[in-house]
Amino acid sequence: MRKLILVFLMLFVVFFCSTGVYADESKATDSELKSSLFKDPVNPEVNLKLGRLYYGEKLYDEARDYFENVIALSPGSTQAAEAQAYLDKIKKMYGPKPWFANVSAGVQYDSNVLLVTDNSFLPSNVSRKDDWKEVLYFSGGYSFVKTDKLEAMARLGFYQSINNRLKDYNITQSLFELFVRYIASDFVRLEGKYGFEYVLVGGDRFDYDHYLSPSVLLMEGKDTLTTLEYRYKYTKFIDGANFLTNSERTGGNHLIGLKQRLPLFDKMSLELGYAYDKDFADTDNWKYDGNKGFASLDVLLPLNLMANVYAEFYRKDYNGRFESSSVNRSDNAQTYSGSLTEVFSKTLSLSLAESYTKNNSNTEAYSYDRNITSLFLNVRF
Repeated sequence: MRKLILVFLMLFVVFFCSTGVYADESKATDSELKSSLFKDPVNPEVNLKLGRLYYGEKLYDEARDYFENVIALSPGSTQAAEAQAYLDKIKKMYGPKPWFANVSAGVQYDSNVLLVTDNSFLPSNVSRKDDWKEVLYFSGGYSFVKTDKLEAMARLGFYQSINNRLKDYNITQSLFELFVRYIASDFVRLEGKYGFEYVLVGGDRFDYDHYLSPSVLLMEGKDTLTTLEYRYKYTKFIDGANFLTNSERTGGNHLIGLKQRLPLFDKMSLELGYAYDKDFADTDNWKYDGNKGFASLDVLLPLNLMANVYAEFYRKDYNGRFESSSVNRSDNAQTYSGSLTEVFSKTLSLSLAESYTKNNSNTEAYSYDRNITSLFLNVRF
C-alpha cells in the first residue's frame, strides 16, 4: 500500500509540472517512443536535455556522453541531429569518445500485460491482465568510423521484463543495429540504419525482424530541423502456446514520415510530425493502411528536472474482417504519456513516467485500454 501511495504522489508531481507548462503553451507530445516506453524505457529526449544542461555548465565530457547516447538510442531522428551539432562543437575542444553504455533498471505497473504488442489478440484463458514487473534495459555502442563528415556506429540493446504473476508474458528483446551518417553540407545530412531485433515472450520465440531506414535531415537554423524518413521492416511472427495464430501477421511494412522540430524559448522544444505506413501481412485480416499524427513538448525545469509530454493519434484501416463483424476492421488508437527525470549526478538519474493508450475498434475484441506506470534508475558510463 505504501508503494502505491508513493507512486501516485510522484505521478501528481508529473501532472502538476506538466499542467503548469501547458497553461502557456499548445498541447504537444512525442512521436515514437517510442515505440516506445514499454519496450524502450530509455528516453532519448532525457539524454538530450541532460547534454544541454552540462554543455551550458561547460562540463563538456559529461555533455558529450549524453549527446552520444541520443544518437545511439534514436539514430536518424531530429534529436540525434541536434546532439551531433553539439558534439561537433565539443570535438573542436576535445577528442571524440568512441563508445557509450547505458543501464536502466526499475519497476512498472502494467494494466494490460497480455497486450504484448498493440494489435495482438488477447488470449481468452487468462483473466488477470494487470501485473507489476521488474525491468532491466542495457544499450551500448561503438563508433568504428568517425571523421568530420562520416560516422559509422554499431549498437547493441537488451531488454528484459519479469512479471510478478504472469510469467508466461515476460519479454526478452535483443537488438543489433548499424548506423551511418554523412554530413553533405551545413544544411543537409544523410543518415541510414539497419537493424535486427529478436523477441521472446515467456521464453518462447514471438517474432524477429529486419529493418532498413534512410533519412534526410535539413538543418534550417539553430535547433530547427526537418526530417524526411523512409523505413522498410520485415517481421516474422511465430506461433506459440498463448498466440496460436501469431504467424498470420508475418509480412513487410513500408513507412514514410515527416517531422519538424522547433525551439520554444530557451528551455522548451516542440516536435510535430506525420507518418503513413502500409503493412503487407500474409493474411488480409492483418494487412492495413495506417495514418499517424504526433507531437512532443520537452521542458527543462529548475532543480535539474526535465519533463516530456506525449500524445499520438494512429488510425489503422484493415483489409479484412475479424470474428463475426460485417465490415472490415478499423482501429483508432490514442496514446498519451508524460515523464519527469531528476538528475542526481553526471552518471545517475531517476525517471518517472506514465503512459495511457485507448484503442477504439469497430471489432469489439480489439478495443482496449492500457496504462503503464514506470520508475527507473538510469546509470550512464
